[in-house]
Amino acid sequence: MAAFILFATLFAAASADLPSKDAIISDMDRANSYFMSKTPMPKCGWTGATYAIGNRAHYAISNNKTYLDAAIAWGTHYDWKTCNYPKTIGENASANDYCCTQTYGELELLTGDTTYTLNSQQVLSEIVDRSQVDDWWWVDAVFMGLTSFSVLGNITMESRYADKTYALFHDMAERRGLWSADDSLFYRDESYFTKVSKYGHKVFWSRGNGWAAAGMARAIRYFPDNFSQTAYFLDKIQKHASKLVELQQPSGFWPASLLDPADVIGPETTGSAMYTFALAAGINDGHLNKTVYLPVVERAWAALSLMALQPNNLVGYCQPVGGGPAPATPTDTSDFCVGQFLLAGSEVARLSESLQKGLL
Repeated sequence: MAAFILFATLFAAASADLPSKDAIISDMDRANSYFMSKTPMPKCGWTGATYAIGNRAHYAISNNKTYLDAAIAWGTHYDWKTCNYPKTIGENASANDYCCTQTYGELELLTGDTTYTLNSQQVLSEIVDRSQVDDWWWVDAVFMGLTSFSVLGNITMESRYADKTYALFHDMAERRGLWSADDSLFYRDESYFTKVSKYGHKVFWSRGNGWAAAGMARAIRYFPDNFSQTAYFLDKIQKHASKLVELQQPSGFWPASLLDPADVIGPETTGSAMYTFALAAGINDGHLNKTVYLPVVERAWAALSLMALQPNNLVGYCQPVGGGPAPATPTDTSDFCVGQFLLAGSEVARLSESLQKGLL
């Protein structure tokens, strides 16, 4: 804890300009190589699927075939099927099990191999065609599910996938009320409406809001050009991002409990990495103002690369699996946290390159 306080104090007064694209990729290489040496085959469920999303993004920015080979080996190992198939066909709230669809779809777009999403199309078509829209009862589903549908819509050129993403998201955010318009933040689930921290503040979980921020930023890239609800998602993205600027700590991290930094003291990587990705993506895609958000991204990437990434190349300060704010130690790590770090790095590297070339 003393080290974190010292880091925060020193960092608050330091310059945090983005490193070069190559330097960012070097940090990503360190993290991914270490993870791959410890985890020969990531899991199929949401934790491994989140890593796979980051690993695929790592390949896209680095063009290092090691990461592409690992991505294809992962899909092949699970026979390019959604997790727990065929349970996923009729399962309610199965976003965790079809999160793998995102990497399958992005690899199909990359390689042209149309076998990669055959099972995903079968499963998600069942969900698209049924009238039920109340599947997403928890905010994590925004990351697990939103891009799963939108990437298949991009592949098939069928607008029904985008329409279903809106229906599922709108039910979660508006009917269930997980989007708090007063706070411009997402509750983790309905059980949090009345929860307060030990210091009396509303409880908005950092990782939960990170799932939403990253999920929306990724999904809109695959929406049809004429999709009528793109403006709805951009409105959420921009209001959410504006609130996140207010909540970033001097250290560059965001607190585990967003409105109460004193509730859980110390760095937390899983939420902060996804905010870093989402804000960098917003700048890159022209949805967020560079003047406002670039300094936020600079501070965030410095925190991730200088403190979350340990000297032995482990990505640390990763809050373990859970459903609300909790502390994390320097050695707490996970497959999904590494994926989040890689996803953030890939987008920050893209941003750094664009800035260097004068494109932004």
